[in-house]
Amino acid sequence: MRVACVPEHFSIPLFTAAADRSLELACGEPIEIVVCPGGTGEMTQLLREGSIDVAIALTEGLVAALANEDDGPFRIVGTYVMSALKWSVAVAPELVPDPSKSDDERLDFLHGKKIGISRLGSGSHIIPYVIADKKGWLAKSNGPDSSASSPGTAPFDFVVCNNFAGLRSAVKETTADAFLWERFTTKPYYDSGELSYYTSIVPPWPAFMIAASKTVLAEKPERLSKLLQGISKAAAEFADPARRVESIDSVVGRLTYSRSDVEEWFVTVRFPKDVRKVSVGTILGCAEILREAGIARETNALDAKSRILGTAVAVVDE
Repeated sequence: MRVACVPEHFSIPLFTAAADRSLELACGEPIEIVVCPGGTGEMTQLLREGSIDVAIALTEGLVAALANEDDGPFRIVGTYVMSALKWSVAVAPELVPDPSKSDDERLDFLHGKKIGISRLGSGSHIIPYVIADKKGWLAKSNGPDSSASSPGTAPFDFVVCNNFAGLRSAVKETTADAFLWERFTTKPYYDSGELSYYTSIVPPWPAFMIAASKTVLAEKPERLSKLLQGISKAAAEFADPARRVESIDSVVGRLTYSRSDVEEWFVTVRFPKDVRKVSVGTILGCAEILREAGIARETNALDAKSRILGTAVAVVDE
C-alpha cells in the first residue's frame, strides 16, 4: 500500500509507524511512505495517475478536487488532523507588517501581488481565493446560485514554484511577493531572517483528511480499513501526554524545528480517536466556502456521499 504525505511535523506518526512496521502489521501488506514536497496538489495528481493508493492531504484541496468532478478517481475516507491549519503569509525579510493592524487587516497586503504556490489545486493556491472572497476582491462572472466552478478573477497573479524550497527562493528572488504555508513549517525561516512573517489566516475546517483511490476502495476495503485503524493507533500514541517528551524528540530529531516551536504546536494539534470518521457537515461547510470563492461546484449531502466520500470504509457522521 503506497501512502503519501507531506514532509512535515504532522506526518511524524506515519513515519514512526512505518519504520517500526506497525502499519504493515495492521494492514497485512507492505507499506511504502511516499513523501510529497509538492503538497496536496502533488498528491491529488499522483492519485489520478494511480501512482499512490492513499494520500493524507489538506481538506480544502481534496474537497475542491472532488466537488468539481462527477466521478473523480479517489474518495475521502477519513480525517487525519481535527485541528485547523494556521496558514502564515511569508514575505521577503525587508518587509515589516504594520504592528497597529490586525491579522485580518494585514491580509490587504496581498491585493494585486504575485502569490507563489506549490502547484495548481494545492492549499497554497486555494486559500488565496478564500481570502479574496472574504475580502470581496473577486470579480465573478457567475451568479451566486451558479453551480459552475470556474474561479472568479482574483486580484493577484500566481507563480508556480513546485515546493516549499521553491517558494522560499521565489520570495527571496522577488519573482513572488508572498506565499502561504503552514505556520510552524515556515517559522524556522522567520527566526533565521530568511523570510518575514506578515500575517495569518485559519480556515474553519480540519487541517488534513485521508483520501484513497477508488481502485483500493473496490479491491481492498478491509485492508484499507485496517490501515486506517493502524494510523489511528499511531496518532493516539504520538499524542499521548505520557509520551509527550518522546514525541517531541521525534519531531525535533527529524525536522529543523526548534523544541519550543514543537512544544507549542504539540499543545494545539488534535488527532481523532478513529481517523475513519468523516463529518458530512464539515465537507459541506468547506465545499460551500470554496463555492463562494468560485473554485468548487455547489455540493449537497447526496453529492458528498456519492462524489466525495468513500462510504465503504469511512465512518460517516451525518
